[in-house]
Amino acid sequence: MSLGRTSPPLSVDKSLALLVQVLEGDFASMSALASAAGLPLSTAHRLLTGLQHAGFIVPVSRGRYISGPTLRRLARPENDTNRIFVQIAAPILAKLSRRTCRVCHLGVLEDGMMTYLIKEGDAQDHTLSRQGMQLEAYCTGLGKALLAHMPETKRDDYLGAL
Repeated sequence: MSLGRTSPPLSVDKSLALLVQVLEGDFASMSALASAAGLPLSTAHRLLTGLQHAGFIVPVSRGRYISGPTLRRLARPENDTNRIFVQIAAPILAKLSRRTCRVCHLGVLEDGMMTYLIKEGDAQDHTLSRQGMQLEAYCTGLGKALLAHMPETKRDDYLGAL
């Protein structure tokens, strides 16, 4: 029995190589992108569809993509802070949700948007919200609460930008 490291699945390698090409290159066609990644066109198309479905890329025109919301969210430095919030708050919100029999959320304001970090207590998924979802802050109860308690100058800047 070997305790050595195992190599990642080839599909992961291919997907990541393709993602790097998408983000670093400028390709006139899907064929050029697939060729640059060293993949058959059908494989590139299948992997791009998966990356797009997961929110890592967004198509902007035929064969051209940009980084998607998932990738941008993961790349933000404040994600470390958000992860700490989630680790600390998750058990507290779970207990609160059980105790009150209500849905409980934790969210943060990011660039004028309210981002849901935690959603607890909605097993049947009756509410619109979900973890990672972003909505205009003024459109959500949690966002309105966050706006109400933000420093007045920041709130004025936010309202002035609407």
